[in-house]
Amino acid sequence: MQQLPDFFKELWKRKVVQFGAIYVGAAWLVLQAAIAIENTAKLPDWLDQTVLVFLVLGFPLVVLLAWAQDTTISNANSSPASPTDKGKKPGIAVLPFVNMSDDQENEYFADGMTEDIITGLSFSQHLSVKSRTSTFSYKGTSPDIREVGKTLGVAYVAEGSVRPMGDRIRITVQLIEAASGNHIWAEKYDRPTDALFDVQDEVIDAITSALGAGLTKAEANLARKLKPGSLSAWQVVQKALLLEFGYQEGKYGSYLDDTIKAVREAAHKEPDYAYAHSLLAWLLNMKVTNGVSNNRRADLEEAKNHLRYGLSLAPEDPFNINLCAAALGYVGKNERAEKLCLKALHINPNFPDVYFTLAQVYAYVGRFEEAEEALDTLETMAPNGLSSLYAPW
Repeated sequence: MQQLPDFFKELWKRKVVQFGAIYVGAAWLVLQAAIAIENTAKLPDWLDQTVLVFLVLGFPLVVLLAWAQDTTISNANSSPASPTDKGKKPGIAVLPFVNMSDDQENEYFADGMTEDIITGLSFSQHLSVKSRTSTFSYKGTSPDIREVGKTLGVAYVAEGSVRPMGDRIRITVQLIEAASGNHIWAEKYDRPTDALFDVQDEVIDAITSALGAGLTKAEANLARKLKPGSLSAWQVVQKALLLEFGYQEGKYGSYLDDTIKAVREAAHKEPDYAYAHSLLAWLLNMKVTNGVSNNRRADLEEAKNHLRYGLSLAPEDPFNINLCAAALGYVGKNERAEKLCLKALHINPNFPDVYFTLAQVYAYVGRFEEAEEALDTLETMAPNGLSSLYAPW
């Protein structure tokens, strides 16, 4: 008996009932119109009967089409998205960290770390991050990363483990390209066991920052190989961050123009993409400061508008805040730039790019000792270089 109510629920869910009701109403109006025309024009009596026959025959066809259309839409929505769809942000799935001990508290720590990393990465406008619900279905398994990528429709997969080592505990994390299964980045973090939970946030911030940097570099390297016409808005920003839009020796101004044009188009294409607006402000201010602007007033005004809008779109995103701070530093707004840098570090103290911007700001105003301290911190945190504006460093 339960199957019958379920069947009617399915009919309603697929909007078969709704389409059927609409058809019946429309058919009644058509029939009334046919009768009125028949009486007014004194047409043969069989006209309204013929119309009724066609309307009755059309009803099951409409019902079948409604059912089939909803099935097609449902299948399309349930299919995993391609990780390389043009115009889409790169997707990442963070698999549950593995507890390599019998200590149940470490199990809670591993799960909590996974959830917090997912949350931390979700703040980035560079990424499309799979939810906990999607990734925790893999808990306790050893899946093929390439299959995970296909099933979840992501380009990258992060995984890690928590392993006790005497009086210390080692946390490992690695970033993998889903399509090939190749490792992009890996890191180990050793912490005293008795201080583990005290430094949990520090470790999570460090891992999130490193993952974000690894992803940014991976996407930028992909963008390097693509022609500007084939780049999505996201890839345009990645490539512009590396300052690699058609640079030729002695043609700095035209190179900047090409980069600005590409980023401006990206901002127009994705108007809610904060990084595009903030980066455009940085590039325009760079153009003015380096003396290659043909209209300083117009460029500065455009930069100010994009900076204000970009910051409003993602006011709590450290990456975006750093872009805005760098843009302000270029035109001498050092006090405001410093405040933004400190805000970014308050949100994530393990984001190395901010220390470079902060060092520049301090140097601009003659606070050289503080600039040197910021650079020392930067070198400790990012010995292999930065993730964004200063990637060649």
